[in-house]
Amino acid sequence: MPQDPTRIDTAPGGPDRFLSFAAARKVVGISRSKIYLLIDERAFPKPVKVGRNNYFSERELQSWMQSQLDRRPSASVEV
Repeated sequence: MPQDPTRIDTAPGGPDRFLSFAAARKVVGISRSKIYLLIDERAFPKPVKVGRNNYFSERELQSWMQSQLDRRPSASVEV
């Protein structure tokens, strides 16, 4: 059965794709200025310059989002 062309395999070693700055903002849900601040602090994946435009690795963005989730405190409920 053919693979769905709209589905991206982001497993390690699988295909990756470049996302425009606007698309990256939609994926991570944070503002342009916050992304630049995080890049300056080396706390966000660095974009790749292609011509005049910046692109982000979709795989690196997914990995960054997972690392943010992993850093949050566990939700333990005390009774």
